[in-house]
Amino acid sequence: MLTRLVTAIAFATTYTALHFAITAAEDFQAHQRFREAPARATALLDALPNDAEAHADFLYENAPFLGETRDLLGPPLTTVPPGFADSLITAVHADQAALRRELDESTAPLPGWSLAAAMTIAAAVALRRRRHRAADGLAAFVGTHARRRPWWWRPVFLTTSGLGLALVVAGFLTGQLALRSNSFPFGARIATVVGGVAALLGGLLVLRYSRPRSARDAVRALRADGRRPVLYLRAFDDDHTAAKVDNAPSVGTTGLMLHTREEQLADALHAFGPVIAVGRPGEPLPLLGAARFYLPDAEWQDGVARLMDEARLVVLRLGSGEGLWWEVERAHATQPPRKLLLLLTDDPGPAARLADLVGSGPLLAGVVPGNALASAAVAFDDDWTPHVHQVSPNRHGVPAYHVAKAMQEALASVGTRKPTMAVRVNLGLLVTLGKGLLIVPVGVLGLRLARLLDLL
Repeated sequence: MLTRLVTAIAFATTYTALHFAITAAEDFQAHQRFREAPARATALLDALPNDAEAHADFLYENAPFLGETRDLLGPPLTTVPPGFADSLITAVHADQAALRRELDESTAPLPGWSLAAAMTIAAAVALRRRRHRAADGLAAFVGTHARRRPWWWRPVFLTTSGLGLALVVAGFLTGQLALRSNSFPFGARIATVVGGVAALLGGLLVLRYSRPRSARDAVRALRADGRRPVLYLRAFDDDHTAAKVDNAPSVGTTGLMLHTREEQLADALHAFGPVIAVGRPGEPLPLLGAARFYLPDAEWQDGVARLMDEARLVVLRLGSGEGLWWEVERAHATQPPRKLLLLLTDDPGPAARLADLVGSGPLLAGVVPGNALASAAVAFDDDWTPHVHQVSPNRHGVPAYHVAKAMQEALASVGTRKPTMAVRVNLGLLVTLGKGLLIVPVGVLGLRLARLLDLL
């Protein structure tokens, strides 16, 4: 939390320092370009009133920087009024003084903000390095069989995702504005709505392509966070269920939902630490949600066993498959009971098998099916007494929210309290959209810098 806060402050102070730096550079450029204005004004006086082009040339060369001088010159002069020469020179000097004041005002805050930016950047870098060192051992183990990508891969697709998010937000807001505004002509409203929908759909297509390619792998997730991880285990055959995107509750469509069920589940579990999972062998791209790592077939059991020992929390979504049940039995045999959190589906078979393993009664007794992701969350006391918490079948809200709520309650019943788990599900999409909107101020600064350097 501290590292994220300091990083956010570093971004804000750096952005502000760059804003003042570009503003000061623009004012300095204007001041320098206007240095020859007195000589040009004298040449203009010599040419008037016979040379109308001299009047136009003077305005063209100095128009961006003129204030009082522009008001004095006005339209082209056919005669030179008495006292005009003194008034013109006075106005030019007044404009020069105004430009000097603007330059002083824009330069004054620059040293302070530059120092603040440098200090917060240094603090953020130091905190991130400390995080990296804390996770180096486990990250090195997880990265032994990591998939290698070109260095530019993630930055390019992160930028592409940002552009896609900006299109989504712009398209949605444009459409809403056109639908709610009665001041637009009917034809303009229709054209605006069509343009907004096109931007929205285009942004979603960009995101569908770029987000899996910009996903952070387990090595980056561990090093970026520094805390002990949450190990998420499940049957590979159930990935298709967790990879679905649910309807947005307010609009009844998946159009404005970006996060999959597993992403939302990972957002909730991130209250404990970075969420990592073994990826399906041979998958071309990792699924969105828990950060993936890959293990060879001959080493997966040893790898999972080590990660269970290193993890702060082990979350198992029960299903079929002997590989998954080896993980369940291994966790039961080697891990403290309070370290485990299990998700039960509507299928009574895995629940009965788990009950036999821990020596308890029917675990799904009284549980009402109805949630697509899980029906109950189970946590354990030190003596392996299960605490089963129903996942609400309530149709309001996305399924992952109710699963996170049940997980939060189950963990609280055995003394592990993380009151932000359910809230994080709803905040995940807002955080993603917020990151996408950062491209707007960054783009504005980039355009200003390009204009300053005469690149546009």
